[in-house]
Amino acid sequence: MAYRCVFTGGGTGGHIYPALAVLNEFKKTYPDSEFLYVGTNGLESKIVPKNSIPFKEIPVKPHSRKSIFNIFTEIKSLVSAVIKAKKLLKEFKPDFVFGTGGYVSAPVTIAAYLLKIPVFLHEQNATPGLTNKLLNFVANKTFISYNVALKKFYCQANVIYTGNPVRSEIINTDRKDAYSFFNFEPDKTTILAFGGSIGAASINNAFSEVLKRLLAQFPQLQVIFITGERDFARYSEELKDILSLNNNLKLFSFLDKMYNAITIADIILCRAGATTIAEITAAGKCSVLIPYPYATDNHQFKNAEALRNNNAAFLIEDSKISDGNTLYELFYNLINDKSKIKSTACNAKKMGIPDAASRIVNEISSLFSGGRN
Repeated sequence: MAYRCVFTGGGTGGHIYPALAVLNEFKKTYPDSEFLYVGTNGLESKIVPKNSIPFKEIPVKPHSRKSIFNIFTEIKSLVSAVIKAKKLLKEFKPDFVFGTGGYVSAPVTIAAYLLKIPVFLHEQNATPGLTNKLLNFVANKTFISYNVALKKFYCQANVIYTGNPVRSEIINTDRKDAYSFFNFEPDKTTILAFGGSIGAASINNAFSEVLKRLLAQFPQLQVIFITGERDFARYSEELKDILSLNNNLKLFSFLDKMYNAITIADIILCRAGATTIAEITAAGKCSVLIPYPYATDNHQFKNAEALRNNNAAFLIEDSKISDGNTLYELFYNLINDKSKIKSTACNAKKMGIPDAASRIVNEISSLFSGGRN
């Protein structure tokens, strides 16, 4: 049995990685299937080809919330993109289209609907994005990561709770190999701090100061600090004395094998993007979440709140980390209370859905009596 599958979604890793997780699960379950990923010239154009997946680009303007006067150029761009997407779909002849959001999902999904090709959507956040909310009307099934997202969709009959798909490495990476990757020791507490692919200035600023205090207090502490490309040179210079003397601190601009860091981390400091939270819960990790304050509809805060309400994470608002004291006190207390780390991690694990990708593949394949041979 085989399927011809089109995947679309982009702009951020939060849209791309879930799509790739489902795509790889399809590839594992139906190895003779064929795949095409449709995106823009954004982040997906770099990540997808690296995974040896055929990629086609469609130019389309993102929706601007700042000015209503852009609406006419946006509509023109969307119509043009739908026409190009229809051409791609007619050539590829997919059995279905799977979209994870981002503005590129709209023209591809609309084109599929016009061509009567089944459409499946996945929403990563507790508060659905505008694209998925609107496209929900034309979808055969809409998969969600949080139960609370259900009431935000207009057409709820086709909405199914599956969780957020994560890379298989998040669950299957060997801890011994991960410790070896960083030359770390299993019996020492390990902290992972990061702010996303380009970094988060407020997290970097606060954590760099907290880090100095923590290492002075706990010299055996192991730390993986991922600054993002933008701030890497600054913190390489600022922390050079510690780096030269302390093999327990590893500084990266970007970490391709992020699953190694997540696997061995006892405490994770990060934003509250949906994909990040899905990986934290699937891996069962204690986390300190600093939601990005300017996220659309404050969705990162709502993502983090869902964990905090289940004692599965600690939530600190971005405005409260600048002095470093709140963050330091929390880390200090956690390092001195391993039982708190363990109980928080256990609660996170209970919220995780490590087989989300498999659930989605089963739901999609159930629509068909059989794939193409």
